[in-house]
Amino acid sequence: MNHLAGMIPSKIGNMELIETLDLSINNLSGSIPPSMVSLTFLTHLNLSYNNLSRKIPTANQFKTLVDPSIYEGNDALCGYPLLTDCKGDEPPQLPSEDGEEDDSKLWLIISVVIGFITGFWGVFGSLVIKKFVGWQLVGIPLASRQAVTSDVRRRSEHGGVGDCSCMGMVWARSFYGSAIGGAGDLFWPVNSQSCGGMADTRCVHGSRDEGRDAVGACKRPSGPWAKVNILDLGLSLSGRTIAGLVVHSYEFVVFDPISFVIDIRRTQIWDPSGICQGFRIWDPRGSWAWAASHYVNVDCMNIEKKALLKLKDGLTDPSDRLSSWVGEDCCKWRGVGCNNTTGRVESLNLRNSYSDDLDSDVGTLHALGGEINPSLLDLKDIVYLDLSMNNFGGIKLPSFIGSLEKLKYLNISRASFGGVIPPNLGNLSRLLYLDLSYYLVEAIENDLRWLPSLSSLKYLDLGGVDLTKTASYWLPTVNMLPSLVELHLSTCGLSILPPTLPYINFTSLSVLDLSSNGFNSTIPHWLFNLTELVHLDLKFNSLHGMLPERFGMLTFLKTLDLSENSNIESRLPRNLGLLCNLQTLKLSVNKISGEITEFLDSLSGCANITLETLDLGYNNLSGNLPNSLGYLKSLRYLKLWYNSFHGRIPESIGNLTSLENLYLTKNQMSGAIPESFGQLSSLVALEINDNKWEGVVTEAHFVKLRNLEEVSIRKDSSNISLIFNISSDWIPPFKLRYLSISSCQLGPKFPTWLRNQTELVIVGLINARISDIIPDWFWQLDLLLDDLDFSNNQLSGRVPNSLRFSLRGIADLSSNHFAGPLLLWSSNISGLYLNDNLFSGPIPHDLGEVMPLVEDLDISRNSLTGRIPLSIGNLSRLTTLVISNNHLSGEVPNFWNSLSEVYIVDMSNNGLSGALPISMGFLSTLRFLILSNNKFSGKLPLLKNCTGMKSLDLGENKFSGNIPAWIGESMLSLWILRLSSNLFTGHIPSQLCGLSNLHILDLSNNDLVGHIPLCVGNLSGLKISEATDTDTAFLYQGELEVVSKGRVLQYDTILYLVNSLDLSNNNLSGELPVELTSLIMLGTLNLSMNHLTGIIPEKIGNLKSIETLDLSMNKLSGSIPQSMVSLTFVTHLNLSHNNLSGKIPTSNQFNSLIDPSIYQGNAGLCGSPLPTPCRDNEETPQVPREDGEGDDGKSEKVWLMISIAIGFILGFWVVVGSLVINKTWRYAYFRFLDRMKYADQHILSKLGFNPINQLDFLLDELDVSSNQLRGRVPNTLRFSYLATFDLSSNRFDGPLSLWSSNITNLFLRDNLFSGPIPRNFGPIMSKLWILDNSSNSDWKNSLILW
Repeated sequence: MNHLAGMIPSKIGNMELIETLDLSINNLSGSIPPSMVSLTFLTHLNLSYNNLSRKIPTANQFKTLVDPSIYEGNDALCGYPLLTDCKGDEPPQLPSEDGEEDDSKLWLIISVVIGFITGFWGVFGSLVIKKFVGWQLVGIPLASRQAVTSDVRRRSEHGGVGDCSCMGMVWARSFYGSAIGGAGDLFWPVNSQSCGGMADTRCVHGSRDEGRDAVGACKRPSGPWAKVNILDLGLSLSGRTIAGLVVHSYEFVVFDPISFVIDIRRTQIWDPSGICQGFRIWDPRGSWAWAASHYVNVDCMNIEKKALLKLKDGLTDPSDRLSSWVGEDCCKWRGVGCNNTTGRVESLNLRNSYSDDLDSDVGTLHALGGEINPSLLDLKDIVYLDLSMNNFGGIKLPSFIGSLEKLKYLNISRASFGGVIPPNLGNLSRLLYLDLSYYLVEAIENDLRWLPSLSSLKYLDLGGVDLTKTASYWLPTVNMLPSLVELHLSTCGLSILPPTLPYINFTSLSVLDLSSNGFNSTIPHWLFNLTELVHLDLKFNSLHGMLPERFGMLTFLKTLDLSENSNIESRLPRNLGLLCNLQTLKLSVNKISGEITEFLDSLSGCANITLETLDLGYNNLSGNLPNSLGYLKSLRYLKLWYNSFHGRIPESIGNLTSLENLYLTKNQMSGAIPESFGQLSSLVALEINDNKWEGVVTEAHFVKLRNLEEVSIRKDSSNISLIFNISSDWIPPFKLRYLSISSCQLGPKFPTWLRNQTELVIVGLINARISDIIPDWFWQLDLLLDDLDFSNNQLSGRVPNSLRFSLRGIADLSSNHFAGPLLLWSSNISGLYLNDNLFSGPIPHDLGEVMPLVEDLDISRNSLTGRIPLSIGNLSRLTTLVISNNHLSGEVPNFWNSLSEVYIVDMSNNGLSGALPISMGFLSTLRFLILSNNKFSGKLPLLKNCTGMKSLDLGENKFSGNIPAWIGESMLSLWILRLSSNLFTGHIPSQLCGLSNLHILDLSNNDLVGHIPLCVGNLSGLKISEATDTDTAFLYQGELEVVSKGRVLQYDTILYLVNSLDLSNNNLSGELPVELTSLIMLGTLNLSMNHLTGIIPEKIGNLKSIETLDLSMNKLSGSIPQSMVSLTFVTHLNLSHNNLSGKIPTSNQFNSLIDPSIYQGNAGLCGSPLPTPCRDNEETPQVPREDGEGDDGKSEKVWLMISIAIGFILGFWVVVGSLVINKTWRYAYFRFLDRMKYADQHILSKLGFNPINQLDFLLDELDVSSNQLRGRVPNTLRFSYLATFDLSSNRFDGPLSLWSSNITNLFLRDNLFSGPIPRNFGPIMSKLWILDNSSNSDWKNSLILW
């Protein structure tokens, strides 16, 4: 829809990736270019309404573009799919845009002729001019040969030294097994004078004598060796440069000009004659590899020596790395490399060789620092400079480096420079290798304007460099480097990953790392044009969308890492299985779903499967693990954890004899662990936690696991279904370092097979049903432990203190039957958990001095006596102090000033006394202070600095005075406030209403007076539905006693679900504030034993979640509000001893509240369950409404009835009148009713009841899943014992009913059920094995203690 004119360009066929092309409604003319048939991705084309002519192409993609509307409005177009036939003509060849046609062919012929003449005379002329013997391939002048023979020795078994030049053939082997030089099967003859005594020479490859063949020639080494012909390099050796490498008369250099950055480091030289000693390989990654050392020695130049000494003077060298920089010959100095003919410095390698220890003192000690002296510019021939892994303290990156014009290798990675990258680095036009990764101390934005001029660059690493400002142009810039082989741009803040690229220039790219850039896009299509890719890393981004099938086009790919993008959601493309060269596949932390069977089946079709790492963890994958998994015989790392796989582990897993790591944690797998596990001879780490394993594990499961070091088989559930049945005399073939087994049966005896496990570092035998004494031999293993966990068993006896722990070790012996005095453990321990045992005696007085690193100390629930030792004040790192439920006495020491990191203090249920130390008020990190059930007295210390407090429990003590107002002003994060059973007086401070997170407020059993604050409705924590994961993530699961359901209940693990307000047993007066009725999530409301007056608010029916309501022993009057019948969760109600009157309600929940004591002491109440009957005309009186409405409600009801009648009449006649007047509508309506009647009867009959006959079935199983059934499900269905009821994947709605108690399997998922789960759901349906109520519309209160 423009006014474009002219022809469609003939080169439009270059747009190979185009999928949509719309040129319609313009003024284009001419024919459709034939090149358009090459647009193989084209799926949408529109050329309509132009002036195009001639025949429509029919080849390739045009065979699928058969909609005539594509071409309509072009009167001169003809051919299929139009109806206009062509008159035998073909689409014409369009003249090219530049006017070239026949001329281009002529110039092509002329160019070929010129090239032939130039090449011919170049070679022939060289042969005419050169008069030496034959092909002067090596280029050693005859005049030099006598000098050469004195420096080139011949190895002879007889020790003779020949007087001939080097002869034979140089063989080279590439790391990748490809021919060096990339020119096929080539040879490099060393043509010189004949050497005698060849039969006496040794055939040496490295230190190995290869021997000779039948005719006396040296055997060719085994492996993919290649012959290299120096002619194919087109270069001479004598004093010349091969692709930038200086080569001299007395040396042979093997060099791959195509891929030296990748391959040359591992290139090896073989000298079959055994007499040539002068080989040298230059390794551009930073080291000189010598095949022989007999060279002509030339001292370095004096000017360069002085330059190096100036450089040294400017550097700091704490480890004296440059101590060798003395003497006349600088070529012998450490890190300095010279040309052996000219003596000029060619390389300077100052890399910190301790780079792996940069974070340790060792790495720092060996790092150079200081300044880089400009004298470096005097090294005119330097081609190699490495300053990496040092610490230059943030000085600016020297700009003069850009003047070292001959540099081919520059590495300043992780050298702690500062400033931006100097733009004049772009002057280094010969640079082949550039690594600036993480060169900065502090991030600073850089640009890439200097980069395009480095046209020879093969390797580029800018990882960690802030390139935020280049986000819009980084890709076109990098695309201007045609020779690029490796590109590393991780953590550069690029943010934009363009979806398209007009053309691909860096087609040789084999390594691409764009990880950690925050890309928020789909995977771009231009990636799939990089057909040489070997390594692709896009991890730690925000890529989304599907995984394209086009990954199958990257057939050379060995590493693909798309992990931790979070939003890639699709099934595994089947074409991934076509990547037979793939060695590493990482797709973890995404949303990939479906099964992996098709992918593995496809991959198993490869002739040689090379996959070593498969990481699909943290996705939504499901299904069984297929048997084809066993075909991945090269697999070393298999991570499938945190998915939804189910079924058994396939027996074929035993074929994975190379497997080292297996992670299946957090799936839904079940069944027995196959014995073929015992064949995994390379297995090092096994983690299969949180599945539903069952059966028996025997010695056969470990028979060949010689390399096993880590085993973790744990379950969150305490149910035990996996049993270890291992002989007491079995000796394992492995030496474990990590062992963690939880909720599996190892007992009743302590496992004797641990006797030879002398290398254990972490040991966990948790809930293993071991009821034994730990044998002496275990304590004598002399282990150095990081973690020891024997919790939740029935272990007994005394625990020695001889165990050794590494720094910050953890010991957990909780929930056992250990007895005896509390001993001092290793001084390295940071976590000590001895709670729930039978330890007795005092806490060691020097605990804080002997164990100063303790951070978590839990010795609760023992029988400890005495005082709290003062030495605890030495635990400066203490975060958790739990000493509750013992028999401790005395005052709390004043050592809190030194405990600046303490988070939890629980000293409840002891006999501690006195006032609290003032220093406790300065614990700014304190979150949980639990001091209940002691004998503390006096006023509360000022705790205003404890602003992050979550729980303050001071109940059952003798604190006195007013409740401090600062609690409501400073502790705004408070969840639990319990001050019950103390001696507090005065009013309830209104500031407490500001505690918006409060879930439990207990001020009962004090001497408080006054009214209940009207602002009580501001306690929004008692209004929200439930606590979020963020709220409860760090909640200390202590214990709290709550008066609920008429008795004292103790809550611990579900404490955060309790919502309670208890103001009972005080001297409060006044009316019940109507604001209380807005606390809709209250579970317990106890206002008993006060002096409250007035009526019960009518809106009390709003408290839909209330379970316990106690208003007894007050002076309340009036009737029981009718709205209370809607309190369907009430299980405990007490209205006794008030002045209530009228009839007791009888509907809903009141039918179950039939204990007369609930209502006793109210002389005016009548009706069941009281013995006082109501008079016949006595009804429950209407309680006056809080909003002032009274009898006016009657008139409203009259008008309501009139309105309903009018609406009914209108609605009735709208429908009936339409059906009477319109015959067609009438027929359609009754046909619809007939169909609905049949469908409803069919549905109802499937549900076990019939609206006509009311059939009464006794069902074993009822399954109506995966339909579109809707409506409410009655609770009248009858089921036999152990029945199954499946309503899943329908549209049933309404509240959840209570069905038969015989049901064991109940599936309700994927429906529209709403409302709360009934509180008595558990007691009524107590035989349930499986309950699935996931994915419903509005389910509330899903976490309920049944």
